[in-house]
Amino acid sequence: MQMGGARAAIVAIGVSTGSDRSSRHRSKTRPHPLAKWIGKMEVSKRVYDYVTGRGLPEWVIPYFGLYEANAGVGIPLTDPWGAQVGALVRTNSPGRRYCSDCEHTRTYPYALYQSKKQMHTLSYCVVTEGPFDVIAAVAAGIPTIGALGSYLSKSQAFWVTRYTTNAYIAYDRGTTETENAKRTIKLLADYGVSSRIIDLPPGCSDLGETWERLDNPRTQLREWIADAHSS
Repeated sequence: MQMGGARAAIVAIGVSTGSDRSSRHRSKTRPHPLAKWIGKMEVSKRVYDYVTGRGLPEWVIPYFGLYEANAGVGIPLTDPWGAQVGALVRTNSPGRRYCSDCEHTRTYPYALYQSKKQMHTLSYCVVTEGPFDVIAAVAAGIPTIGALGSYLSKSQAFWVTRYTTNAYIAYDRGTTETENAKRTIKLLADYGVSSRIIDLPPGCSDLGETWERLDNPRTQLREWIADAHSS
């Protein structure tokens, strides 16, 4: 399967000018470095079906380098300069959603490479947990990074400070997640980063569900950030 309308949609991170589902593929910004390969890129049906089944636009597949792995969908992990240092696999197993043998899983925030320029420009980032939480928020135009765990590690927190001093924490809904968010806020504060918690509304248990459950994820995510900022 070849990428169809994705060529024009591989754009600089989080700056899609579309505000709803009908225009989310449009952008007026510089092309992503992978854009020249999109027309030639073969994408497996498994990956395509998984991504679009979550309501996400197809351009996130090459943007994040998603690929077919034996156990599910492969997710490359990179350092802040884009060099791959390992990978996660979103498995088909209900008991274990992700697996990895990468020692750098908690060294760098997930998607820092894709989000760092916008983090610097907009002076904030959203911190969430899993890779598809990140991908959903980035697809909605929000500079977002992932802890790939319940909270940021010290190494990940350090890398946040290289690009912004403001963060919004959007962990999954739940008591445990709220405590983990507070732990992340304290850690970031130790590094000089001011943080606030985004309160996900009822019906959205995590950011990864936003494209499935919201009519206008880009606008609504920005409203959540504004609410968190003013709280």
